[in-house]
Amino acid sequence: MPLICGPFPQPHTLERFSSTNFRLPEDGNRPSDVFGAYNGGGSPEPELWRHSFEPLRAPLLKRISEQGNETIARESLISYSFILKYMGDCVSHPQQFYLEYTDYIFTPALKYEILRDEIYCQLIKQLTDNPNPLSERTWLGINLALYWTFPSI
Repeated sequence: MPLICGPFPQPHTLERFSSTNFRLPEDGNRPSDVFGAYNGGGSPEPELWRHSFEPLRAPLLKRISEQGNETIARESLISYSFILKYMGDCVSHPQQFYLEYTDYIFTPALKYEILRDEIYCQLIKQLTDNPNPLSERTWLGINLALYWTFPSI
């Protein structure tokens, strides 16, 4: 006897998750980012839920921005910059072994619990629509994230 299934629920995607949990992308009209530096000519920020070679201008999760703690926001952006280097999406020192970046990625999440979900979102962002379908480093990064800490959501 065949198994009869009802309608399938929508798949869980970072795009769907981002619609309720991520901040809005910046339109490029703001003169500075969270560090107070010029953001690069007013170009709009790419979709936050998919792979990008660009650094983030602010944390992905709304609740980090709403908390207003600049130290935590800065730690989030530093972690993402090391995720880009770890994955090879950003130029880094040629002598640096990519696994050396993991301390810089995960230590803030151990220090600030609110950053755990942010780091997971940043890693999944870099997997989503990644032009390199065999991006093993990101899968290894998620594996390492599960070793270091668990997401709260």
